[in-house]
Amino acid sequence: MTIVVAIKCSDGVVVSSDSMITVNEFAQYTGKKIHLLPGQPEQLFAFAGNLAYAERFRAVATFMANQLTTNEHKLKYATDVGGGLFNNLQLTGLKPLEVELETILAFVKDGVPEVCVFDLGSQPHYLDQDYYYVTLGSGSVAATPFLKFLTDILFFKGRQPTVAEGKLLGTWAVKYAIDTLAQGVGTPIDIATIEKNEDGGWNLSELDRLSVDETLQAIDTASEVLRTWRNGWGACTGSEEIPQLPANVDAKG
Repeated sequence: MTIVVAIKCSDGVVVSSDSMITVNEFAQYTGKKIHLLPGQPEQLFAFAGNLAYAERFRAVATFMANQLTTNEHKLKYATDVGGGLFNNLQLTGLKPLEVELETILAFVKDGVPEVCVFDLGSQPHYLDQDYYYVTLGSGSVAATPFLKFLTDILFFKGRQPTVAEGKLLGTWAVKYAIDTLAQGVGTPIDIATIEKNEDGGWNLSELDRLSVDETLQAIDTASEVLRTWRNGWGACTGSEEIPQLPANVDAKG
């Protein structure tokens, strides 16, 4: 099992994952599923599935990164990358549609952060303002309904989350999958983002452990807010002040 969550936010991108890597049907180990790919422009890469196939995709995406600036449309770049992996797999006798691999590429094209999802068979599609999150891997059985609950009930009504909110949402969904499923997913949780910098450009970065721990602490704080509300709901009259979200989460709208 594995779990990756990608969120296209109103002001950037958030990608979160667990750290259980599948080498083959007999072996797993703890490692990184999110990588910052070198090249111009940079890209965030994340995967769910077999490590060997993921490394092939990673190499193809790194090699083709310059096409982001030459292709007129983002879909052309996505189909070129998917086709490149498809051909690479066929060269060694593999059937691409039978390869267990799902991937995420996040990048900035024409000044806009994008999240491209490559399903089984390397078929690409992009997240947008209406379909703004996706989960990959067998851990999705737990993470997807929980993420929908968070977005539908607790946080948003017809709008995309901010990056600050997306870090909380994606990490909470990954944590829930780890806490719920018996095996195949595990800590530590990794997070990467695309955010605007002070100069108005875009930074692609992987969060350090301290920043991840701060996000996990925000989840604990949000959970406590809910428990406090639950403990007092019998006495609610409808006029009580709404509990505030943790300080590092944007509570707008």
